[in-house]
Amino acid sequence: MRLVGWEERLAAVIDGARRKDFVWSAHDCCTFPADCVAALTGTDPMADIRGTYETARQALELINQEGGIADMVSARMPWAHQVSSLKAHRGDIVHLEQQGLDARLAVVYGTGCIAPEPHGLAFLPLPKGAVAWHVPFAS
Repeated sequence: MRLVGWEERLAAVIDGARRKDFVWSAHDCCTFPADCVAALTGTDPMADIRGTYETARQALELINQEGGIADMVSARMPWAHQVSSLKAHRGDIVHLEQQGLDARLAVVYGTGCIAPEPHGLAFLPLPKGAVAWHVPFAS
């Protein structure tokens, strides 16, 4: 559930990540979205595995141990509703469906999504029909 003030916290996380270098287990395609989810909800879905991998291969092994990236997100965010990217809102997580080590998660922002790059963040088009996880709004 999104907490009061999530918009400002999300903007601060994104602003702070603009100049960060990509670092496995600290600022990567899973931890950056988890940082954004923590800004929205106060809960870090990757808290128990941060700092436990140092390479792309180790990250992929962890993802595969959890059944793949989609199963990993669904298990770590059981309160999030899986939706089409066309129904995703700012702050939701989207799966950019590339293969192997190119598969990654991004954060929906406006008409696009944001993902970490080697040096900073990339604003990418929001893929139509991709799987996204909606972080519910407070009632």
